[in-house]
Amino acid sequence: MPLSILLIMSVGLVVGAALQCLAPLNFRPGIFFGVTVDAEFRQTEDARRILWHYRRSIIVITVLCIATLWLVVPRLSGPAGPIAASALVFVGVSVAIVSMARATRHVRAFAKPLSPIRTVSVISRKRTLPGGWLPLFGANADCGHSALATALKTRVDAS
Repeated sequence: MPLSILLIMSVGLVVGAALQCLAPLNFRPGIFFGVTVDAEFRQTEDARRILWHYRRSIIVITVLCIATLWLVVPRLSGPAGPIAASALVFVGVSVAIVSMARATRHVRAFAKPLSPIRTVSVISRKRTLPGGWLPLFGANADCGHSALATALKTRVDAS
């Protein structure tokens, strides 16, 4: 596998891990790993411990994936190299997902009790597509392009 591909994959793994480690900082106050908590919970020792365990698993698996990428993947021949490199990215993302789930489970012990009073809005709104017309247009354009390409290919093959 070319050195440039290994370098790009390594940078991608590091950037992905950095984004995963920094993502919990973007939670709004009162929400920590998807759980409603007190707004000051983020500054507590328990929150720091949970955050460190979450980050530690991501950092460790990223280091192991990069080491495997540089030590094992270059020795593989044929399609095994690219498949192994892709599998390492999959492992890194999978560990991040599992770490997020584990952190959420630990934060639930500190969840803020929900209010028994519920509110509802009864204002009628104009019904529109979620996300507007652009995502729908893109999906339809993709389907139309695929149908046109298939039709042209079929027509050329029939000739």
